[in-house]
Amino acid sequence: MLIAFVLGLYLSLGRVTGLNVRGVNLDIWDVDDSCTPYRPLLQKAFDDAATMSAKALKDIKFVQQPRPQQDTKRMESLEWDRIARAVNNIFGFNPDVQGTHPGNEFMQRILQVYGDMSKALHGNENIPAEGFTSLHSKALLNCGDKTWKWYGGLDIDPYDPMRRQLHITQPKVASNGGAWAYKRRYHANGNPHSIGICRPTVYAVTQAPYDMITFCDLSFDEDTREVVSPVDGKDKVVEGVTKLDDFAGSLSRIMVHELAHWYGSKKQKDGSITRHTYDFVIRLAMSHEGQFAQNSGPGKATNTAEAYAYFAMMAYLDNFDWSSDGKAKSME
Repeated sequence: MLIAFVLGLYLSLGRVTGLNVRGVNLDIWDVDDSCTPYRPLLQKAFDDAATMSAKALKDIKFVQQPRPQQDTKRMESLEWDRIARAVNNIFGFNPDVQGTHPGNEFMQRILQVYGDMSKALHGNENIPAEGFTSLHSKALLNCGDKTWKWYGGLDIDPYDPMRRQLHITQPKVASNGGAWAYKRRYHANGNPHSIGICRPTVYAVTQAPYDMITFCDLSFDEDTREVVSPVDGKDKVVEGVTKLDDFAGSLSRIMVHELAHWYGSKKQKDGSITRHTYDFVIRLAMSHEGQFAQNSGPGKATNTAEAYAYFAMMAYLDNFDWSSDGKAKSME
């Protein structure tokens, strides 16, 4: 038993060593001046997201392969089983013990999201480099939404070199009487009193059509700062006591969530984060019939940012099994 424990500890340490070899280059984004007071917090969260996404990608690639034989590779088979249970819990499908077919759409979707996330964060160029619209030199990281300014339809477009009125240069966005503008981005919500990106319960918002991620005040408040990141808390986990939800309020987990929106969005829609739980994620992954059929199961889970955030936590905290109830359990 002692030999198994030591071997297990060695393998666990080996799995995570080297994943966080250097900090993420935040300047692959256009980091707005509004983020200057929070840059150290953002840097730490990006570093942790890079570490967790790399481990999640490694785990997914491992269970894409056939399950190791338990009689000859016991530790590897236990590891395969741990990851497979996590995939089933979080994404709603079981990896094939004979090896998951390369054409499996759910497996490929997960590989693409973690692959792009890890490649960008460990590399030196965002994906896509200029955002999804190619209208800007870099995608924007903004902190709060107070940098935006409202312009009426008859006001001069602040970004038009010919100084034409907004309703002429931006007829679509100005159709509601005007638009909010910042850094050559135009946000038309029809409300001159509030842009409404950062609402009371919102921590962050990813808006691919604007080439932008906004981190709201909740991401930097006292409560969020007090939550331990999974990367910092790995050695503090207590079997049967610690829950994944204990790490869910950390900026590192928020960061993985938002980056899953970004690298998995394909420009289709915006995404914001309030607070969800492990139970929410696994209920979403379960396939339901009737009116909930289209809003559940692997098709929904593999397109949900929160699923990627929770799986990344489970992948990094690999010295325990977290499946079924979201609590730390022995691998045996």
